Amino acid sequence: MNGKSSLVAGRKNGLRLFPIVATATLALIWAASVILSAPTKVAFVNKEGTRILSLNYDACSSFSEGLAAVRRNGKWGFVDKRGIVIVPPTFAAAGEFHDGVAMVVHHGKTGYIDHKGEFMIPPKYEWGSDFSENLAAVAQGGEFGYIDLLGRPVIEARFDAAQDFHEGLGAVMAFGPEGAKWGFIDKKGMYAVPARFAAASHFIGGLAAVKLRQPDGGKWGFIDKSGQFVIPPGFQDAASFSGNLAAVRVPAGSASAPSPGWGFIDRTGTLVISAKFDEARSFSEDLAAVRSGDKWGYIDTTGKWIVPTGFDTAGDFREGLALVAVRNSAGMPAYGYINRSGRYILEPRTSVVSASDFSESLGSLTSVKSWYERVNPLY
Repeated sequence: MNGKSSLVAGRKNGLRLFPIVATATLALIWAASVILSAPTKVAFVNKEGTRILSLNYDACSSFSEGLAAVRRNGKWGFVDKRGIVIVPPTFAAAGEFHDGVAMVVHHGKTGYIDHKGEFMIPPKYEWGSDFSENLAAVAQGGEFGYIDLLGRPVIEARFDAAQDFHEGLGAVMAFGPEGAKWGFIDKKGMYAVPARFAAASHFIGGLAAVKLRQPDGGKWGFIDKSGQFVIPPGFQDAASFSGNLAAVRVPAGSASAPSPGWGFIDRTGTLVISAKFDEARSFSEDLAAVRSGDKWGYIDTTGKWIVPTGFDTAGDFREGLALVAVRNSAGMPAYGYINRSGRYILEPRTSVVSASDFSESLGSLTSVKSWYERVNPLY
């Protein structure tokens, strides 16, 4: 065979091989798309329970300041209410927007970005909270302090733990030979309430739930901003006040409850809703989730059942709706939303693996993709 004949034969063989190579390439692209495709998708839901948008992400948070954090392939970014990517998924973790900035984790360090994804505060902290009252708790060198919106250290990092500021005070912890001691500081970093408690919540309506250390009885009570007990410590557990009521766990044998249980006190410490529940959450929008046996329902501020027990989990009401879940025969949770009368605006489905509270008139669902969505490279 001469050179010309060899060349022609080579071209013919190449043409014969082209469909095979093309098919193999397409198969590889398809296989890669299946492997790389997120196994779940997210959807935004309006208050009528209608899914208004479906997006190809692994997970989604609630909206804050018009943006929701979304995750794809282990990285977080932000989208707007149209589903348009505003901040590409590049972060290992992301918080909510507060005061115009959001906490993100980048290359193992915490920083803060604006709505465009630009760093307002460079990622240099070991840990950081969302901003609250224009301050954020951050950790460096194993110690906690506070920074302002410009990243300036406002309160020196000298604590062993720190919580968000509420009503002008932040709970901080110092660890010593006697163990952990919590107290409260003002925005100048000065102690308003000395560190002497085993645990502490934040101030709401001028009162904060605190727990005495074990040598002092180990019980919960409520203090004012001077550190004085307004409601004496006598509870096994306590949540922050919401309005004029706080959930507390009353110990067995007390005058108000023959057996231990959760109930609600007013601001004088009087038990106004009897301690007959196995678990209780704080009131939200005048309804509280309570558990009786192994099921949850909702009561009003008088203790009257508004939504009978029937849920395996029950969240707080936000914008008139609450996230609830029931388990199917296989024990898998199915998530949905109810309104204040207990009626579903979105029926629970086991395909929904997680969901967010409503915020800015939208909720978000994370659902398992169907087999078609998983094998479709265009999805």
